[in-house]
Amino acid sequence: MSTFLQSLKILILAIILSIGVSYVYAWTGPTATAPDGNVSAPINVSATSQVKSGGLWVASLGTDGGATFGGSVKIGTSNAVCTSAISGMLRYNSTIVQYCNGSMWCALGTTCGINLVIESNTNNYNIYDAATAAGWVSGKAVTLTINSGAVVGSTSTDSPALTTGAFPAGTSVTIINNSSIIGAGGAGGTGGNAYGCIGIPVTSGLAGTSGGPALSVSSPTVINNNGSISGGGGGGGGGGAARTSAFRASTCLGGGGGGGGAGLNAGLGGSGGSQSNSYSSPSSPGTIGTLVSGGLGGSGAVGGLGSGTGGTGGNGGAPGQAGSAGNQSTSNIGNITSGGAGGNPGAAIIGNSNITWQATGDRQGPINN
Repeated sequence: MSTFLQSLKILILAIILSIGVSYVYAWTGPTATAPDGNVSAPINVSATSQVKSGGLWVASLGTDGGATFGGSVKIGTSNAVCTSAISGMLRYNSTIVQYCNGSMWCALGTTCGINLVIESNTNNYNIYDAATAAGWVSGKAVTLTINSGAVVGSTSTDSPALTTGAFPAGTSVTIINNSSIIGAGGAGGTGGNAYGCIGIPVTSGLAGTSGGPALSVSSPTVINNNGSISGGGGGGGGGGAARTSAFRASTCLGGGGGGGGAGLNAGLGGSGGSQSNSYSSPSSPGTIGTLVSGGLGGSGAVGGLGSGTGGTGGNGGAPGQAGSAGNQSTSNIGNITSGGAGGNPGAAIIGNSNITWQATGDRQGPINN
């Protein structure tokens, strides 16, 4: 009897296991004769050619061999600066396809443009004039590179340091600034005069003059500013003159001259105001500015009778900054005058609406459209 029960248990267990397995796994046979019907291999590093029916998007793509395109190829836009690292790259630029020749973007199907280089300090540079002198003709691109250490300045506050000139519509103009473009510095104002001041009013200090513009752009231009573009500094105002005695001309005190504004051609310091006091320390002129800073204002005269001083001249402005106003004079009898106003800074940019900035860099002074 026990043998029968043991056999029955084994049979029942086998039936239960077969039913359970049928629920867990239902085997499906192959749908085609091998090797048909195999699952496609994933993209891998093997030497076997592979075909993908859907699209493929990657962050970057390179090939050590050739490339075949069965459909159209779209070239995208790029603001990259053309250098040897991307030589051969193509881009679509508004209306044309361009290629990078290692130093500049060139339109396909045309002779690549003119490369202009400023290697040393230069004044009043006109890109159109320089390109024409180098053989430029309509249809060519123009690229100006200002090398590190070469400063572009101006000899006059009335003229920009650098101007594009008027190129024909559609011309590709690029400026790569690796140094400084700076307008001329404004002059310091003259100190107030006090010579022979008995019966003649002493005068206030004169205002400093404005600095000149740095860059004027009248044609569509791409700019990569790796350096600085600054208007000339404004000149400092002259100090006011004073009188310290109502009865003696020897107590008339001149104001100090204003300092000159910054620029490659910096502004001159203003003259000190005249005075007739032989017992005083005379007024002094302001100093000339430098490329990186404005000049210092001069000191006013100091009286020997009574008490008082001529006003100190204002300092000239740094690149793209206004000059300081001259100081008011002092006097024990209240016969004083004011200092002159500081000059305005020159514009960093004239024609900003014509510019596409790849890099803005350091810009000092007003930016005007």
